[in-house]
Amino acid sequence: MPNRKTHIKINLILALPLGLALFYYAFKPVPLLLLLVFLLSFLYNTFVFNPDLDLARYVRPLSLKGLLIFPFIPYSWFFRHRGLSHSLLWGTSTRVLYLMLVMFVIYGMWCFLTGAKGDWSYILGMLETKKEIFITVAAAWVYGDIWHITLDRCRY
Repeated sequence: MPNRKTHIKINLILALPLGLALFYYAFKPVPLLLLLVFLLSFLYNTFVFNPDLDLARYVRPLSLKGLLIFPFIPYSWFFRHRGLSHSLLWGTSTRVLYLMLVMFVIYGMWCFLTGAKGDWSYILGMLETKKEIFITVAAAWVYGDIWHITLDRCRY
C-alpha cells in the first residue's frame, strides 16, 4: 500500500511512458492532439482525479492541492477510503458522474446569475463532435486508476 509520493513516482517513471507508447502503437497513426490529451488527462488523474479523492476532506484547503481538490470534498463524505472509489470501473464512474454534477451545478448557477439562457444542446453537440477526445480522456483516467488500484493491492 504505497503512499501518495510513491504513486506519483511510479506513474511518472513507469506508467506514463508505457501508456504513451501503448496508446501510440495501438492507434497508429495518432494525432498529436490526442497524444497530448492522453498525457494531460493521465497527469490530471495522477495528481488530482485518482481513487484517493475519497480522502479530499483531509487535505489542507489553502494548499495548491487543496484548491484543486476543494470541489471534491463533498465526494469524500460519501465514499470511505478504499471502498467503492477503489473499484476500477465503479470508482472511475462515480468520480466522472460527480465531476459532471459539479459542472452542471456551476453552469446552472452561472446561467441563473447572469440571466443567460442555458444552451444544453450546444454542450451535447460538443460531446458528439469531440467524441474521440472524451474517449481518450476516459482511457487515460481508467489507465491511471488501473495503476493506482494495482499498486494499492500489491504487497512489497
